[in-house]
Amino acid sequence: MYVKAGTSYKVAYTVPKGKAVKVIGGVDVGSDQYYWPIADQFGFYKITYKNKKGYVAQGNLNFTSAYSWVPGVKAKAKKYAKSYADNDPYRFVKSKKYGKDGYYSIQHKWNGTWYTIGRVNCKTGAIHG
Repeated sequence: MYVKAGTSYKVAYTVPKGKAVKVIGGVDVGSDQYYWPIADQFGFYKITYKNKKGYVAQGNLNFTSAYSWVPGVKAKAKKYAKSYADNDPYRFVKSKKYGKDGYYSIQHKWNGTWYTIGRVNCKTGAIHG
């Protein structure tokens, strides 16, 4: 795991393969990666292991459920949805699994019809819309 969300940062600790870690947050793009056309492929999980905190690159963890939300990510997605839904109802619908992470479609209801306004990676928080 890295000290910051990015592959150019110092490795803080090496977690033995197969050991359980606790995911405590997500970062949609590494702070050393600036702009990437498909930023969610370069996201990071914020984790703790044996009282050490750090970041692991997306795709390097296996999850019990691809569609369980990482702390803080759903709140970010709700803020995004509210900003685009203009007080219309919105919802999250399981969309697809990419690699090991689940994605939700962010939909809002307008004139009785549900429209997709974006997709969110429920692990890293990357939103595309």
